[in-house]
Formats: sequence, C-alpha cells, structure tokens
Amino acid sequence: MIKLARLGWQFDYHHAMKATRSVALCGTVLALPALAAVPVEEDYNQWKRALGTNAATAAEHITALAGFGVELLRSAQPGEGSWVAMAFDPQGRIVIAREDRGLLRVTPDITNQTVGLRKYSERPLTPALPPKGARESMWRAVSALRVETINTNLLECRGLLFAYDALYANANNSKGLYRLRDTDGDDQFDEVKLLKATPGGVGHGRNQLALGPDGMIYSIHGDDVGLPADGVSPDSPFRHYAEDRLLPCEWDKHLFNASAKMPFGHLIRTDKDGGKWELVAGGLRNPFGIDFNEAGDVFTYDADMEWDVGVPWYHPTRVLHLVPGGDYGWRRGTGVLPVWSPDTLPSAVDIGLGSPTAVKFGTKSNFPEPWRSALFILDWAYGKVHAVHLQRAGASYTGRSEVFLHGRPLNVTGLDFGPDGSMYFVTGGRRTQSGLYRVKWTQAPGIARQGASPSKPSKTRRSGDDLWQRLADPDAWVRHAARVELEARPVSEWHKRALNEERPLAGLTALLALARTGESQLQSDILRRVDQLASRTLSVDEQLLAIRALSVCFIRMGRPDRAAAEKVLARWEPLFPTTDARMNQSFCELLVYLESTNVVRKTIPLLASAATQEEKLHYLFTLRLVKSGWSLDERRVYLGWLGRARKEFYGANSLPTTFNYLRAGVEASLSPAERAALSDDLAGLNRPANTVPAPTTTRAFVKSWGMTDFTGHLGTLKDGRDLARGKRLFTEAGCAQCHRVGVAGGVVGPDLTAVGARFDAHALLESIIEPSKVVAETYRNVAITTKSGLIYEGRIVSEDEQNVVLAANPVDSDDRRRVAKAQIATQRLSEISSMPEGLLNTLDRGEVLDLIAWLAAGGAAK
Repeated sequence: MIKLARLGWQFDYHHAMKATRSVALCGTVLALPALAAVPVEEDYNQWKRALGTNAATAAEHITALAGFGVELLRSAQPGEGSWVAMAFDPQGRIVIAREDRGLLRVTPDITNQTVGLRKYSERPLTPALPPKGARESMWRAVSALRVETINTNLLECRGLLFAYDALYANANNSKGLYRLRDTDGDDQFDEVKLLKATPGGVGHGRNQLALGPDGMIYSIHGDDVGLPADGVSPDSPFRHYAEDRLLPCEWDKHLFNASAKMPFGHLIRTDKDGGKWELVAGGLRNPFGIDFNEAGDVFTYDADMEWDVGVPWYHPTRVLHLVPGGDYGWRRGTGVLPVWSPDTLPSAVDIGLGSPTAVKFGTKSNFPEPWRSALFILDWAYGKVHAVHLQRAGASYTGRSEVFLHGRPLNVTGLDFGPDGSMYFVTGGRRTQSGLYRVKWTQAPGIARQGASPSKPSKTRRSGDDLWQRLADPDAWVRHAARVELEARPVSEWHKRALNEERPLAGLTALLALARTGESQLQSDILRRVDQLASRTLSVDEQLLAIRALSVCFIRMGRPDRAAAEKVLARWEPLFPTTDARMNQSFCELLVYLESTNVVRKTIPLLASAATQEEKLHYLFTLRLVKSGWSLDERRVYLGWLGRARKEFYGANSLPTTFNYLRAGVEASLSPAERAALSDDLAGLNRPANTVPAPTTTRAFVKSWGMTDFTGHLGTLKDGRDLARGKRLFTEAGCAQCHRVGVAGGVVGPDLTAVGARFDAHALLESIIEPSKVVAETYRNVAITTKSGLIYEGRIVSEDEQNVVLAANPVDSDDRRRVAKAQIATQRLSEISSMPEGLLNTLDRGEVLDLIAWLAAGGAAK
C-alpha cells in the first residue's frame, strides 16, 4: 500500500405508486423479479407522495433485483416522527434517528423465538452483549416490533455509530458531535456529552459517521458546516487548500450557497474522546454517507448541484474514493474545478442526477457476490438503492452501478446490515412518512448471478519507496499521494530539488506543490523552471500539469509583471488550440488571464468545433472577460452563438442565469459605436433561455419544420392516425414537461386537455412551430435587473405593492423568486415565448401529424 508516514494513513433527500394498504407490520418476504408488474417512473419529486400518508410504501410496490425479497417491517406511527438515520447496536437492536429530535430503539418481539433467546429477553435489558446466535435469530421471523424512545434532546442525528462502548451521534441541528453512554447499567443513555461543536448551517450539514481501520471516528460534513472554533490539528492531511480560481466571476455572489468557503464539504477524523480533530479531505458538496471497504479504503456518495445541469461546472452525483489530502473540486458557484484538473481527484463512478443519503458496504451481509462486496448507496430523491461494484484501478478504483431496488415513493435515508445478514433501511426526511424495511437474499446461499465476480481487495501498487520516484509515477493517484506528502514537509527542505528536477512529470508535480506552499519570492524561479521543462516535448498530462502549476503560481503568488507574462505567452500561445478539449479550456483561461491579444481570434473557431454544449459554454463564459481586441465580426459570431445557446442548449436553473449574466457583461463592455453596429444582434437575444430539460428519450434530428411543410396534410388528421404514438411523442418531444393533457404532464404552461375544441389543427401546429407568433399575456417572461446587478428572468406569478414574485424555472412550479420593487433597476417584458422552438425537429412528418391528431382528440386513445 502507499503509506503516508507523516500523515498516518494507508489507502489501497431529492428524484409508482403510493401504498394503498394501511400496513403497520408486514411479515411476508416478497421475492420480486427483476421487472416488477408495477412500473416505477423517474420522478424527482416522488418523495412528496410520502407526505401526509399513514403508512410507508408497501413492499409490493418496491422493485428489487432477482433473488432478493423486500418486506416492510413497520410503518412509523403517529408521534414517532420522520426518520433520517439508523444503526444496529451491539445487542442487535436498531436505533433510529428522528428528523426533529431524539432517538428511537426498535426491538423484535421475540416471544415466538427460541427458548434461549426468550429467556435472554426476559432478563432486565442491559448493555451486556447477547450470545451471537441469539442476536442472529432475533430478526429471523419478525412478527412485531417494540419501539421505545431513548433520547429526546438531540436534534436530527444524521450520523449514528456504536463504538468504544458508546453511541456517537452527529446531531446536525444541535451542531455538534455527541457521545452517549450508559454509565449505570440500566440500558439507558444517562450521559450525553458534546465532544465538539461545529459552526455553520444545517442544510448540507453533519452527516454519517464510520469507524476507521485506524480506530479513529470519521465524520462527513456538507458545505454548510465550518471548522471548529479552535481549529483542526496542524498535522491534518488536508492543508494548503484554497479556492485556486484563476478567473473571477462577478455574479457568483448572487448564486446559491455563495457564503460557503473552503474546505467546503469535508471529511473529519477524531479519537474516541473527540480530542484530536483532523481534516482529512475536502472540496465536497454534500456527501451524506461514508463507509470503509475490506481493504480499509473509505468511500462516499457526493451530491450534485442539480441547478447546474448543462453548464461546464456541473458535477453529477458521484461515488468518491476519499484519500488523505484529497481535493474533489467542489467550489461555490461557477468556480468548480474540472475533474481533470491536476490538483483534484476524480470519481470512481458517476451516478448522475440524484440526492445522496447513506452508504454501506455489503461486507457484513449474507448476500452472495458480487453484492457482498458492493457499496450500496441511497438516492432519496428518486427512491433508489444502487449497488456500486468497484474494482481496483492502480492506486484507486473504477466501477459500475446498478439499481438494486427502487420504489415510488421510497425516500430512503438510513441503511445498515443486521446480525442476520439482511439489509435494513429506513425512509423519511422532510416530515414524510417513514418505514423500516428488510431486504433478504431468497435463494440458496452462495448462488451469484452468472458472470458476476467480486472486486477483491489488493495492495496498492507502489513505484518504489522514494518520494521523488512516486512524483513521476504514471498513476495520478500515486503522484497525488506523493505531492501531499511533499507539501507536508517544510518547503526549505525540498524547494531546490523541485526547481532542479529533470524528469518532466516529477518536476512539474513538484512545482505545483511549490506553487501551493512556497513564498511569493519563488514565483520567478517557478516560472523559469516551467518554461525550461516546457521546451521539451510534453504529454497532455504534463502540459495540463504545467498550465495548472502556472495558474496556481499566479493565484497564490500574485499577477506577474508584463515582461514575465509576455514570456509565458510566448511559450504557450503558439500551442493553442490543440486537439484536446481539456488543454484548450486550460489554455483559454490562461491566455485570457494574461491578456493575450490573440485569444479571441484563436478561441472563436472552437465554438463551432467543440463537441459538447458544456465546452462551447466554457468558451463563451471565459471570453466574456476579454474587454478589448474584438473585431465586429468576432462580436457577431460570439453573440450568434450566445443566441443559439439560449435556444438550443438544455439544462436547469443555472443555464438561463448564465445566459443573462453573459449578455449583461457583453453589453457593458461595448463602446457606443459597437452597440449601435450590433443593435440587431443584441435584439436577437431578447428571448428567454431554454430551461426545459432534454427529453429522456434521445432522438436524432430529422428536419427543421416550417408550416409550409404541412400544406395539404392537416386535413387528413381524422383518417387513420396513430393516437397511441401521438401520446408517446407528447412525452418524448418534451411537451409533457410543461403542459398537461388529462392528469398527465406539467402545469407550467397552458392545460391542453381541451385544446382541440378551441383550435383547429393548423393553429395547434403553428403554436408549436412558431411559439412566439402569439404569446398570451399570462405566459410572457420578464427580465429584471436589480440595483446590485442581480438578474432574474421568469414569469410573474404574483405582485403586490412591495414585491414581484417570478416563476424562474418553467419545469419546477415550486421554484419562485421574490424581488423587492425598491431594488429593481430595470424590468423588460419579453415578446418571445418561453416555449422553445424546434421541439418537433426530431420527429418525422407522420409523427408530427400523430401528435397533432392526439392533441386535437383531447388525449383520447381512439
């Protein structure tokens, strides 16, 4: 294994059916097939179905992998609250954390169990550990459960851990790590001690706990949590951290969680008494769960910023291998570091949209492989439990995920494996109805799915004992560990060697470390050495290292003088652009920062050749900071792409916000003469951005349809059209995101149930192909700029003497913005429909006619 001797480590709630039975107890194990009879659709708001019910979702409505059975053991009863975490105690009982306050303890009614176990249960309950066989049989045939309250004062304990004859609780709303102990042997926690208070908010808060192989207690925190008032140990593995952002973004102060600061979400470890407090890793958003695998490596499932879908700084929900000193790139607003940045670490598995809660390896289960070695992760929003199958990849891991089980609603929050080897999980959160479930393997022991194989632990490959050898290792994780170890040493011990290292990979890695830790007087030496190494033929990874070392050097040591900047430009500007998208984005940022006079000319062609909308948007975003050196033609190309992006790019809330700020920045940089010359181009941007998410079904482009393409075809709608296909296309084309027909679809746009009775087929088709031809006053968007420079865009849904309330996201009716009228600088009404053009361009003529026929029929099947 790679050992960091100085650091003491080795590492080898958001997105089909409610329960229709009032079930408090269910003892039936359902061996469900891979595809259940009850379909479970993707629904980000499925959790809302668990509000106001009197029973948790029945097991019949949960789909599990073949060979596994699900049973609902208990629905939370009135007065028992909503449940957010769970853990088995040493006696084999379940402790459950309530969302509001306090802890519950759940014990099986074992009157029908074995005599030996019954005798054990008849004795006064004590902390003494029952016999192993007794603990296992407690849960084998549950007929009833006894629930008692064992704590009433701790607020929202998201993390529970039994260790060192105590219960450790991460009490999020109590803002601290607590230890509970039974000191008098009456099986009650009479001592509740605060070990460490943690400042900050409670949204992305104090989450799961785990006991590490080093005997330390590990606590994972979201980015609302600050470090303790008395700080952390100076020997912490994660140090020398900063936001390290080369280019500023003036509107980040207006974005969500703008007050969050490094180390953002982070991993802490402490001893059993909470005395030593070490910062292990950071740069996370809201990782809820942590667990160690059999090799002693720790993993988490980190949250995304779902508003950022479609923009370059979006990271999906990700399974991360956490290592000492690891920076995983999360920053506030637009400052998220890319996954390929040499000073951040990538994910093991990308999951996508989701809302992470607890995680747990199956190593204590009686599941067969590959599930015994899998990491099980909970997605609260979409009601899923994923099984993540990891395998070694050098010093870290890669893998794949599969949906292990899912339901609707199934707002999963807590997870653990019981003494009987089964999986247990609870649902709850946001005051929703909770339930306790068990998942069993129902087939013969040891029978695994064909073709499946476990990911067996193995020792991490080493590249020699010498630190400087590891700095040159081709494995980025090995280099990272070596750089962290180097940065932990006094700079005076190694900076000369860093400045003289001849091997490019080792030298550039060491120079990045020196830029992160050295004094500003070393800047000229770093620039000189990077230039010397860059005179050789470097690989892409080495070039990325060089650019990042320069960037961090400028960020932390100050902007270079003009002569030094010109020398850096002379070295790197001729290499831009390249065929590598990562290099191009890094080059573009560096050249903009150094005020290159050629960066616009070199970057504008990349808007056409870039493979993804995120890459195109990166160039639009970066070039906004170039205030001079534009030709009018280059301005027109830029504005043309900005206009296309507003119409064609798909994403979430941050996408239209980004477009609005880009436009405002461009207009502010124009001279009066440029503004006059570009007036028509600027007018073309007076349309709302496309905030409708891409349809879940990917379809190829067919044709940019116009009304003349359907001359003579609309009169035949009553003759043999496929209405079933029209209904399906209503969803596939994205119409259902905003419009409703009958009981299905969105509620943001007009209800189309009876639209066929009010409009003929020509008017229906025209309203889709040319949505801005007639825009109802009710559905017009406005763009509001506040006196502080904040920009809002949306539809006014309410207004009084003091405020205007906007619906900012057309596919999320709950997303509202309240703007004080006293703060409004300008308010512009849009003549352009918020409905995007081109919705029919992936349909052929027959499909378009089927869709219009179905709408004209009011959603009828025939």
